[in-house]
Amino acid sequence: MALPETLGRLRRVRRLGVGAFATVWLYHDDELDSDVAVKALADNWVDRLDVVERFLQEARLLRAAESEHVVEVHDLGETADGTPYFVMGYADLGTVADLVDRGPLEPAAAVDLIDQAARGLADLHAVGVVHRDVKPQNLLLRSDRRLGRRLLVADLGLAKELAFASGLTKVVGSPGYQAPEQGRPGVRIDQRADVYGLGAVAYRLFGGRPEERDPEASAPNPGAGAVADVIERALQPEPDRRWPDPLAFAEALRAAAAGEPDRTAAVVAEPLRRRWRWVAAAAAVLLAALLGLGLAVGPFGRGTAEPPVDPAPAAYCAGLVQRGEALSGLSGADPKDLRAGTQAVHAIRQLAPPEVAADWASLDDPLLAFEAVLDETGTSWEDYATDPDENPRVAEAAITMRRDLAGSAETLGRIQQHARQGCR
Repeated sequence: MALPETLGRLRRVRRLGVGAFATVWLYHDDELDSDVAVKALADNWVDRLDVVERFLQEARLLRAAESEHVVEVHDLGETADGTPYFVMGYADLGTVADLVDRGPLEPAAAVDLIDQAARGLADLHAVGVVHRDVKPQNLLLRSDRRLGRRLLVADLGLAKELAFASGLTKVVGSPGYQAPEQGRPGVRIDQRADVYGLGAVAYRLFGGRPEERDPEASAPNPGAGAVADVIERALQPEPDRRWPDPLAFAEALRAAAAGEPDRTAAVVAEPLRRRWRWVAAAAAVLLAALLGLGLAVGPFGRGTAEPPVDPAPAAYCAGLVQRGEALSGLSGADPKDLRAGTQAVHAIRQLAPPEVAADWASLDDPLLAFEAVLDETGTSWEDYATDPDENPRVAEAAITMRRDLAGSAETLGRIQQHARQGCR
């Protein structure tokens, strides 16, 4: 069924594409003289409330990323006949799949596209979202005066969830691009699944055909040399053997393509579990304080006199030392680490002296709010660890919690300064 000729001030132009669950239309905003894309749920699914909610969840998650390399969501709504839709930015240059179909790319162009896609995926991971369906068709391209061609990550892998929710038994996936663990029941999916998908995209950009690979075998090189080795690591069947995140992969690929073997080796040597960017700096500040490294934060920088504080209670200082490693879980990608960090914050808050009690409360409150949602939805920490996106309300609460924690650098700075002075 076609969408209405008009949606508010938007005028329908033509259909851009159709899938099993949704159709995308081109509309024009006459007042702003700009094109937009409107994604609408297929009319045979509008009576399924669970499917409708998961469809709208995609819009919310894309909006939450606030990234120049994730497709923009401007609005969402419902037509008069009850069809849900959301309005997105229009990619006037098509998709990476269209680009590759037109002919081979120069290595520099391929590396640039992978770099832009990695930035978009990293911004999604920063708000706790794993894409799950990274492939050339889901990487859009639009004109950009600064970049010339800007890549936008789109179409989160919610089609897989929709298929499951709708009762379909057919496997929804993209041969050659889906990480092997996504087909294994009960396996928790993290950002390394997106590393695999991005690696398959790179494999395609450099002349290979991912759909012809055996996903359980070591990746055959799409060429030779350092570039092929970097891509091969991204396509390892076991997540622990891949690059830890898309940015590490993109950085290594750029170094290899530029003939910088030393730099590539340095990236390879990075830990396999790189901390997520949204609180990495804040976690480093807190850990440095706990370990007595004296990292300067806020107004009390190195070489600046710090105001004296009263000695902190011994139990509080001991708690910081004993639970310091667990606190690092607040910046981890693993829900199990997050749970450990949450429990550590709960415990230390009870020991905090008055000078930093409010700071620990502001750190603890977002975690308590998230746990309240877990309780209200009947979701255990184990359920959340198995599939963080299974319950839409829990997924949204996790985004809110992560955002609140991401803004805690100033709070951590005060805690760090107090611990440095009071726990000597």
